[in-house]
Amino acid sequence: MQSERKYERYHFVELIFIFAGLSSGMAFSFYMMKVWPASLNAVEKARELGIVSITILTNYPKQVEVAYYLLFLTFTFLMGFLFWTIYRYIITKGNWTESDDHSFNESRSFPRWLYLVSALIALYLVYYASFFSTYWISEWYLLGEQGENLAWARRLMNGGVLYRDSFCLYGPLMQYPLAFLMDILGPSLYTARLYAWITYALSAVIIATVPFAVIKRPLNAAMLALMMLAFYFPVKLSVNATPLRIYLGILSLYLIFMYYDKKDLKLLLLAGLVSGFTFAYSQENGLAVLMTVSFFFFMACVVRRDLLRLKEAGLFIIGFGVAVSPFVVYFSANDALIPFLKTLYVYPRYVMLGYAAVPAPDIIARITAYLAGELPLAKLAFPTAFVLPPIAYALSLLFIVIELLKGRMKSRDLFFFMIAIYGVITFRSALGRSDGFHLLQVWGPAFFSFAYLSLLPFREGKRPQRIKATIFFIITFTIPLLIVLGSFNAKPFKQMFAVNLLDFSQKFSPKVPARFKEVKSPETEGIYMPPGAARTTRELLDFKKKLKLADRVYVFGNTPYFYFMLDKLNPVRYDYPYWAVTTAMQQEIVDGLADKARPDYILYKLDRIDMIDGVEPHMQVPLIYRFIKENYRRDSRFNYKGFTVYRPKRGRFEAN
Repeated sequence: MQSERKYERYHFVELIFIFAGLSSGMAFSFYMMKVWPASLNAVEKARELGIVSITILTNYPKQVEVAYYLLFLTFTFLMGFLFWTIYRYIITKGNWTESDDHSFNESRSFPRWLYLVSALIALYLVYYASFFSTYWISEWYLLGEQGENLAWARRLMNGGVLYRDSFCLYGPLMQYPLAFLMDILGPSLYTARLYAWITYALSAVIIATVPFAVIKRPLNAAMLALMMLAFYFPVKLSVNATPLRIYLGILSLYLIFMYYDKKDLKLLLLAGLVSGFTFAYSQENGLAVLMTVSFFFFMACVVRRDLLRLKEAGLFIIGFGVAVSPFVVYFSANDALIPFLKTLYVYPRYVMLGYAAVPAPDIIARITAYLAGELPLAKLAFPTAFVLPPIAYALSLLFIVIELLKGRMKSRDLFFFMIAIYGVITFRSALGRSDGFHLLQVWGPAFFSFAYLSLLPFREGKRPQRIKATIFFIITFTIPLLIVLGSFNAKPFKQMFAVNLLDFSQKFSPKVPARFKEVKSPETEGIYMPPGAARTTRELLDFKKKLKLADRVYVFGNTPYFYFMLDKLNPVRYDYPYWAVTTAMQQEIVDGLADKARPDYILYKLDRIDMIDGVEPHMQVPLIYRFIKENYRRDSRFNYKGFTVYRPKRGRFEAN
């Protein structure tokens, strides 16, 4: 008993040293961010290319945030490790030894039949609470975010090839299955949301099963699963916004962990297959998985002091190749492979130079303003949610390394190690555009890292003190959940429980507020829209009746939904004109509009929905704006409120 108390006392002092080091590293990192002179080279390079964004217009070097991020991770980890080393080799001086039993204190295995129950509950939550509850979707989200996928599907259904005929930033598994479903069920918003629901359902299965398979403490596993379910619902109803982008990667890493735990080579083949599907669904997350697995294999070689057997690497590569080779072959045969590969390195480069960028939230400035009484407490939620994932990754990596050096590393620590590395890499997308939408995508790995931290008290000593461990567990989970939900997901989260889940008498038809309207057409039947979107849709259907079959239509603005509703193909590759990031890309659009395929009509929605962060079109895409102004005039015969119709001026078309 005296030996155990001595061990607990030493362990408490050890934790104090570790957190003192972590705090010192964070403080030093934030200090360096303040005094480090920011170079404007990236801003100048972006201007030379013709890239426009809020950060570029205000001389904010967005690229420096990546350096700050790496600085934060590096110094936080190193200072924590340094203080632990000081404690380990100087303070204790080797006068104490750890308890003989440091096994991971696990309860009995989770009953297998509850895996199925958890999956069914997750599917029910997704279907019941979100699939038909469309009324909270914003007008921009329908016309823009969901509209782009509808426009791409329409082009594919008409024989187009993704990337060759459309500038698309997302993976082929987002678009081709959607077009396939529309070929079978018909082109409609309902079909598009059905596919979005399928991706959410697959995400829910991963969310409901992986925690219980990795974490043998049911309470911790259930808390992790519930947090992730609450975080990602209600559904955003657009396939590119679904959490499957991040959770397919997590499933890949789980299969790698299962291989090292069970030594079944088939699991490596399956892990490669799922990694390939991750890449085909979301290129950036697929690359993050490949980088994570490569780093993990390398570290496994270092720790085991032997070379990775070729059979292990070969099986993973074979699985990956089986998943991606059909797309590679198809794109190669249809002149789309090079445009596809360009999305992997060209567009991310433009984003890091500042395209569509907003400054990352300054947590120190927000805290200072709050302490001075200049800012309400609620304004701290989003910047706190932004800095929590890097903190979770640095903490979990540090404790995993410490467990390794102590010789106490368990097989499941390998999974959490991979998750932290995966999270570190995927957080880059939140640094590209630091808004709630992109932060939402990268929080999945952070939840697992917080779960790992919540388990730490349960692995110390033969009989951990339950009260202390439970308090630590609740704090570790509850604080991140409240902060994140308070930052950008609180309203729909409240609606889900207050409107849908608590009134079971509604069954599968939740109440829809009277102001949300259903537009009667084959494409929109059964979907309730915000008033502005409903009015625009009705006007589009009226305009469609007046079009001739051969008429060409170009949509100038963030409303690719127009192409889907009009059943017209964009005469150029960019369904979002603002994706013509550089001057050269804008010139490509202008040349396309000025040749034989010039549009008979140009539609423009005249409100702020057509602006990225409020930047006016004449500043965002000046070449396209100037071309339309010089060659088109407003057609007064169409007095629509949802959009304006332009017709060609008399005379010769001139490109800029």
